[in-house]
This record gives sequence, C-alpha cells and structure tokens, in this order.
Amino acid sequence: MDEHSEALGDSGSDRGSRRKARAAALRLLYSRELRRASGDFTRDDEATLADLLDVRPDDPQQPYIRRMVRMVEMSTSELDRHISPLLRGWSMDRLTRVDRLILRFGAYEILREPTDEADDPRSVAISSAIDMARIYSTPEAMTFINGVLSGLKRDI
Repeated sequence: MDEHSEALGDSGSDRGSRRKARAAALRLLYSRELRRASGDFTRDDEATLADLLDVRPDDPQQPYIRRMVRMVEMSTSELDRHISPLLRGWSMDRLTRVDRLILRFGAYEILREPTDEADDPRSVAISSAIDMARIYSTPEAMTFINGVLSGLKRDI
C-alpha cells in the first residue's frame, strides 16, 4: 500500500474503500490523460490498476473506478461548461492537470453520481475533492477547489 492510499483513509471500512477507489480513479484518469487515452480500457490501464494502484480485478471497488473514469472522460465538455463560469479569472487551460481532473471528478459526483455515504452526498463529493487536493496538489488548490465545487453545489 502506498502513502497516498493510506493518507486517503484506506481503513478497510466502506468509507475508506470508497476513498481509496476515488484516489485510484483520479490517478487512472491522470495516467490516461498523460497517455492521451480515451474510450475502452487498455492493457496499460489494467496494468496501472493492478501494479501501480494495487486494485486487483476482484476488488469490489473495481466497477466504481471504471465507471467513474469512463463517465468523467465522456462528460468532460459538459463538466467544463459547469465549472468554467465558477473559476473567476481562471480558465480550465490555466489549471494544473491534477486540479482540472479533481474539479471534473468532483463536479461529476455532484451532478451525476449521488452517493449513499451521507445525508448530503454533494458535501461528501466536495470533501472528497478537497482530500484529493490535499494529497495531490497544494493548499491553495484545496481552497480553490472547495470554492469552485461549493459554487457548483449552490448553483444546482
């Protein structure tokens, strides 16, 4: 297990498992974007999941990870249309790759992927995005991502 998975709360609980799955999905999205991959999963994706992210084919979170990667990729234009007006002086192109992916992932969860983790699933999505920014980005990005996704939550 790597430090990123542990830092995201892989405690063995459903909540910890979902946090680990979110982290794996984000990291796979990042890998696919670097490789300019889209569409069906490739052997590289399978290797990334198994070898680098320690997500085995029989992992119960595997369907969630695959669905989230596929749906975030397929919804990029729509997500960017929701996110862009909330950037205030920034554009999607100016954001770092990881911040852009965290925003898209969080926006997808807010708009399309209700979770049963809490009474307020949109707040869970925002909190999860902030957790990902804490691990993979900067303190400034945490505040920025919180503001953008909170604005999205408020707007819908």
